[in-house]
Amino acid sequence: MDALQRWVLVQSIIYYELNSSVVSDKEFDSNARQLVAMQKQYSKEAKETEYWYVFYDFDGSTGFDLFERMNKDDKAYLTQIATHVLRLSKRSR
Repeated sequence: MDALQRWVLVQSIIYYELNSSVVSDKEFDSNARQLVAMQKQYSKEAKETEYWYVFYDFDGSTGFDLFERMNKDDKAYLTQIATHVLRLSKRSR
């Protein structure tokens, strides 16, 4: 669940903050739905994840507001990862 939350956050940063994308909308939607289902099925464990404070009411429909919910350190850390992922994606095209 932690990894999927991180993936959704990184993809949201790439899309909404860096104005690009490396995955299709279909893939994002599929992973977002999977995360929502996991958080419902394992609600106790979900509340113990690193990014629960961002995903507490996430319904999978969009990730546009996730960045603004993050604390300063998480924004910096995940933006660094998103930038790296985007760079790697551009190299492989």
